Amino acid sequence: MLNGRPAYPVVSGGGAAVAGASVPLGDSARPPRTFTLDELAARGDALALSIGSKVTASTILLACVVVILIGAQTLLSTMDGMNRDLNEMNKQLAVATTGLGILNETMNSVPPQARHVSAIVGTVDETAKAVKVSRGHIETMTGTTAKVNEQLGAIAGSTQAMRSSLEGAAGDAKELSTTIGELNGQLDPLVTTQHQMLLGTRKMRSGLDGMNASLAYVVRIMNYIAAPPTGGGMTIKAELPRQTLPPLPGIKAEVDPVPVFPRNIWPVYTGP
Repeated sequence: MLNGRPAYPVVSGGGAAVAGASVPLGDSARPPRTFTLDELAARGDALALSIGSKVTASTILLACVVVILIGAQTLLSTMDGMNRDLNEMNKQLAVATTGLGILNETMNSVPPQARHVSAIVGTVDETAKAVKVSRGHIETMTGTTAKVNEQLGAIAGSTQAMRSSLEGAAGDAKELSTTIGELNGQLDPLVTTQHQMLLGTRKMRSGLDGMNASLAYVVRIMNYIAAPPTGGGMTIKAELPRQTLPPLPGIKAEVDPVPVFPRNIWPVYTGP
């Protein structure tokens, strides 16, 4: 009798349990192991506690997996929206390219301004020469009024030609201004689409920050499960790859990298 209770032998396999007697098992005659009721109760409590801890850990791990799946689904949805914005931006770029081609054709059709300037300068030089000759004739000859009138007519003709050249240049400049205004109207949707894409990028980065915060909480739980009570050195982070924003002509997109969780960081649990 131990602690006020009788001691009962526990025997595995067939055979009878007799207090104080040894029962042979097979070919060996090992004495049976004897447990008290207190020892049996303590072992039962330890077994129940171990099963409860494992069930609780499995439940927490399942909740962590659900949180990760929700965050990943949100990230995929944001990336789909950004892909739609990129497709719209490509369409706007095609429209802008067409407008630039029209602008180039218009520029080629406009006469070079340098040619008009040279013509004006040449006309002014001719006018100055004609005036000088006229003055010489007036000073040296008094009967050359007819020639003076001819020179004055040449001056008037040169002035009219100069005015016509200036009017033509003004018309070409007005047509060029109209074409540039139309091109600006076509480029406005492109700028709007780029702004929407930048807003989508910021929204996706905000989602990544929220997901990293959730993952940090998951890491705390997994550290506790993997190496209680001191925890392990595990980290999980998500990253926005640069391939999400392909290079576009004339547009430079910069995305700050967010470190992704490293591999082979799970510690081996060796028991308490």
